[in-house]
Amino acid sequence: MNLGSIQPRLTLIIPAFNEEKLIGSSLDELLSQLSIRHMQAEIIIVDDGSTDLTAQIVAQYQSRYPDIILIKNECNRGKGYSIRRAVLQSSGEVIIFMDADLPYSFESVLLIIETIKQGAQVAIGSRVLPESELSDKIPLLRKLAGQMFSLLIRLILFDGIADTQCGLKGFRKKEAQEIFQLITIDGFGFDVEVLYLASHLGYKIQPVPVNLVFSRSDSRVKLLQDSTHMLFDLLTIRFNAYKGKYPVEKHV
Repeated sequence: MNLGSIQPRLTLIIPAFNEEKLIGSSLDELLSQLSIRHMQAEIIIVDDGSTDLTAQIVAQYQSRYPDIILIKNECNRGKGYSIRRAVLQSSGEVIIFMDADLPYSFESVLLIIETIKQGAQVAIGSRVLPESELSDKIPLLRKLAGQMFSLLIRLILFDGIADTQCGLKGFRKKEAQEIFQLITIDGFGFDVEVLYLASHLGYKIQPVPVNLVFSRSDSRVKLLQDSTHMLFDLLTIRFNAYKGKYPVEKHV
């Protein structure tokens, strides 16, 4: 993929909770991909109150790679809280967050960057686009739960975004920092609040296809419990909007 001769300063954000088994290999993969393409990036790992060796492993990488930054939460606060902390400390012109197991190929990351360079203010991975390549290991129950959640989003909040929960999203710095200063949800439902705010503020949101290359067997998703929490998050967003907690004006 041709990204042009001038690369925007890039920040890659990874929230991590008890990821000692894979955080080292994930960092190796990211560093390798960046090196192959002669790219530089600030890599921010947010340790979300891990009780294992996640933070110590990242600290070892920090001693060798100055572009790796470790942020530590004192206790487990959630993915939304962790990414918000990192975004507000980022220096990149393009800010991308991804899951610690790097489930999507680096080509998907490059496509996010290219889409933002072409004018999108927010670029989001979408697993439902025809061009996306997905692993057949995704359990049917999880697929059905995702479809049901998308339906609830359309009914309660907004339409037009078919996949809000893909763990690969990118932003221009200005828009990212404005959006993340406003989010109120710390858990998994923060993705929806981020996209609701981006849409509410009039930002251009561009879905891009993704290539799913890894699907972890020990998924952190607990369908019944997390679905209940996410329904509550949707209602929280709707209540916040009703109470005027989000800015009224839209950008042109």
